[in-house]
Amino acid sequence: MNIDLVEIERKKSELFFNIVNKDNNDVVGILFTVENHIAYEVYEKYRNQGIATDALKQITGKIDRPILEIKYDNMASKAVALKAGYSLVRRETSYDIYEISIDKGKSR
Repeated sequence: MNIDLVEIERKKSELFFNIVNKDNNDVVGILFTVENHIAYEVYEKYRNQGIATDALKQITGKIDRPILEIKYDNMASKAVALKAGYSLVRRETSYDIYEISIDKGKSR
């Protein structure tokens, strides 16, 4: 699926996007940022198609030092993070922290 991030709202240090299927303009998920933290969700019927990975790759190059906080038991989001070029950098009580791998870098 060919997707695009469409900004729907901007508040101080927060950005909100719809993840949109370019072929038919269906909204297939959401993505938002708070400062350099990124969160995303792909709606259930659209999962397992690489959408979250593509959306994460698209936003990564637009944020300085992006960070993902993923619940320790959320294996699907961890897989997305790794496919998008992130690495586990530390573990906290109930979250694992991922940052973009140095060799992947930011596209400018």
